[in-house]
Amino acid sequence: MKIAGNIDTVSVLSDADFNTFYYNRKPVVIKGGLEGTTCFSKWSVNYLKEKIGSTTVRVAYTEKGSYNYAIREVKWIGGPFDEVSDLFTLPASKGTSYYLAQLSIPGFFPMLMDDLEIPAFIRDGDILDKVNLWMGGAGCDSGLHYDNSHNFFYQVCGRKDMVLFSPEDTPLLYPSQLPGKWHMSEVELHDADVEQFPLFLQAQPYHCIVEPGDIIYIPTGWWHNVLSLDMSVSVNFWWHRFDIPIGKGIDMFSVPELSSFLQRFLQKGVDIDQPDAEGESLLMRAVDKGHVNFVDALLRNGASLASVNRKGESPVECAQKNGRRDIAGLLLKHAEQEANIKKLEKH
Repeated sequence: MKIAGNIDTVSVLSDADFNTFYYNRKPVVIKGGLEGTTCFSKWSVNYLKEKIGSTTVRVAYTEKGSYNYAIREVKWIGGPFDEVSDLFTLPASKGTSYYLAQLSIPGFFPMLMDDLEIPAFIRDGDILDKVNLWMGGAGCDSGLHYDNSHNFFYQVCGRKDMVLFSPEDTPLLYPSQLPGKWHMSEVELHDADVEQFPLFLQAQPYHCIVEPGDIIYIPTGWWHNVLSLDMSVSVNFWWHRFDIPIGKGIDMFSVPELSSFLQRFLQKGVDIDQPDAEGESLLMRAVDKGHVNFVDALLRNGASLASVNRKGESPVECAQKNGRRDIAGLLLKHAEQEANIKKLEKH
């Protein structure tokens, strides 16, 4: 596999710099970003054993270290954390690999929450979806996959080798067709069968190694394969921003699904017409990008047709200019319905 380039790496990241990565949908590594934090200074295996104690946990295991459950059988065992955590320190040469994966810290390990600092780039209007703990021995391989949330990934102990692909490479990565596993690739990254998956050779991989104390931001929709090089402890924060979701391909979402996404923000008091950093409403951006289902969901949740883009175009004018008669028709129909409602209210 020929690496196309390395992930951008910085030692300091300002809010303005992060916004540049966010709006350009680019991942970035913050070297030493955990320096001075409690989790980085305290979280050894022995410390976690003492804090978590005999709390029952479920641990995945496989014979070859691959946890791509779209193509591999993954088995599970359970037991007290202070006992099963010893499995993570077994030499990789022993064959069987053990992985504590994606366990909610607030749900399973609330005693650890005081040790964690929420990433500063997650704003008040954002939704913090999940905070997870990950532990495993050298050789644990996540399998190639993507998430439907933005991700801040804290590497607390050990090193992890990461290979990432842009969402634009999705057609080349053979997403699984199995129900519930569409976010997993059928390609085994480190042992790819290029005869079975010939388009994979056209994909453009980006590489980085995250070391103890590093933070990596992975935008929603970016494919990533994570391989533990050492016994590893990690934390990740999945979060959403009031923006156009691009995870599994926004056009695959139903209007009710997108409405549900929007309502989570509206319930927090977010204004559906609030402008983004470039001064445009979400409706204008959805129209410009041609997402008819998201336009429909926004209109159903009260988005105003009075917004304009930076060129002064209305949503209808933008849709017509882009040749999207379906979106223009939807907008005009909604405008007509609004006008009729106002007439009825006058009577």
